[in-house]
Amino acid sequence: MDAIGQVYERANLLIHNHVPDDVIVPVATIGAIGCIIAGLMVSVLGAKLARVVLTLGFGALGVGAGVIISQRADLPTAVATLVGAGCFGLLGYAFHRVWIGVLTGLFMVLAVNSTYGVRTIAPHLPAYEQSHGAMPVAVADKFTTAAPHAQAGCLNPEFTRWLKGFWDYTNENDKGGVRRLALLSGCAGLFGLLLGLFAVRFTLVAVTSLVGTLMISAGAMGLAQRWQPQMYEAVLNHPQSLGIAGGTFLLGSVILQTLLTRPDKAAPAATKS
Repeated sequence: MDAIGQVYERANLLIHNHVPDDVIVPVATIGAIGCIIAGLMVSVLGAKLARVVLTLGFGALGVGAGVIISQRADLPTAVATLVGAGCFGLLGYAFHRVWIGVLTGLFMVLAVNSTYGVRTIAPHLPAYEQSHGAMPVAVADKFTTAAPHAQAGCLNPEFTRWLKGFWDYTNENDKGGVRRLALLSGCAGLFGLLLGLFAVRFTLVAVTSLVGTLMISAGAMGLAQRWQPQMYEAVLNHPQSLGIAGGTFLLGSVILQTLLTRPDKAAPAATKS
């Protein structure tokens, strides 16, 4: 928990060093509220609407592909986007098990890296800072340059050298930990893929419930940090309360989505008649 807190504080400091407060406050507030609303939708209807959302998402990709093809092949844009949306949408609908497996595998890899990875790498941060100094700012000033090519030139070379040095330091002092992380990431990705392929309903209910709970927790903590700092500090000092609240909501989401995605027993009877 302390390692995760250190990484969070470094990321928070990095944002505050480069983004003006008059931009951070409204964006963070709107983002936190949107995260809570989206988390509620995912926690309740995520598993039930997953196939529809996948189909629509692939259809949107097809529209983008159609626009690109129409520009390069000198084809009518309307026809190309319609054909692209239909083909990609059909691909997403027909092979939804495969895409769910791929997304579940990516989610498992992210979960492994955000837990075991942080616990493996973050403990080396204090010792590295003692010998190499604190992490420098990423750029010399606020993000005020509009031109992309000019933005690339604003990157602080000390920042990139510090990051590279920290990665080399971690590899030298804990080679086994980095290797275990890579092995665990590969196993987690394969396990998630197989789980999504052969246990679609269970996977969708479990993953969407967990993702929705995490989104709601992150949004609530973001609002508390900005508008109720005392409550935020109290939660940080008693993380078990956040765990109990999140676990209770997660259990309720799993039960609700299991009921909502229960197979309809009347369908086979109607088919036989």
